[in-house]
Amino acid sequence: PSAGAFLYVQVGFTATLATCALLFLAGWAVIVGLPEVRSDRAGRMRADLVAPGIMQAVPSVWRDLLIGLRAVRTSRLLLVPVVAFALYTLADVPLTAVLPVFVGDSLGVGPAAFGTMLTIRGITGLAGGIVVAAVSRHIHATTLLAVGLVLYGASIATWGVINTYLLGLAITVPVGIAAA
Repeated sequence: PSAGAFLYVQVGFTATLATCALLFLAGWAVIVGLPEVRSDRAGRMRADLVAPGIMQAVPSVWRDLLIGLRAVRTSRLLLVPVVAFALYTLADVPLTAVLPVFVGDSLGVGPAAFGTMLTIRGITGLAGGIVVAAVSRHIHATTLLAVGLVLYGASIATWGVINTYLLGLAITVPVGIAAA
């Protein structure tokens, strides 16, 4: 996050996003170049079972993806949580990308304070995960998901109107819990 904030200040938002995209593409290129190593039935790696590369698996991946998408599309039970998770991801990824700039510009603090905020978000996310696991036996998963999304959205909206770091830290607590 700190490197992203530095890059944003130096070259702007569009160039920062382009850099991130290039990094993802570079990661993909590295993975594509790796050979697929297989193991025998006992789980031992076998040199004679090394396939020429991951590209042979691409048609299978696409086929499996299409089968999965068809299953999700035809089942409301699958469609609702997949769409909810997709919307959550669409909201969270840009938020995470601009959070360093928000913390610096709106709250007027530096990288150490931003690190504290992310630490609180992580710890409360872990705590939220434990709470969700404990109460999920008594509260329906749909209700937990709905409450989490509303809490997350309300917290993010509140972040948009504040201008003090301590209040930002306080709002980070429900963000972490809701993300669980």
